[in-house]
Amino acid sequence: FVFATTRHRELLDPEKFQHTITVYSRIKQPQVWTTWVANQIDRIKDGSITILQDFMNSAAFKQAQISAKEGGFHGSTNT
Repeated sequence: FVFATTRHRELLDPEKFQHTITVYSRIKQPQVWTTWVANQIDRIKDGSITILQDFMNSAAFKQAQISAKEGGFHGSTNT
């Protein structure tokens, strides 16, 4: 999920990235996921990732890899 709009306007791509990263940082996560997200944040900051949908697709793929390897994700959405 991504926060794409507010009451008054559509968010710009950098704002969408920031909201997404903020949400990810508040989720209790397996260590391998935490490391992967930290690396992706660095890629966003250095301009290697500029399309939010590409980031979201790679996140879904990585989550599936972790689940398959470790028998589940074992994260928590409680903050």
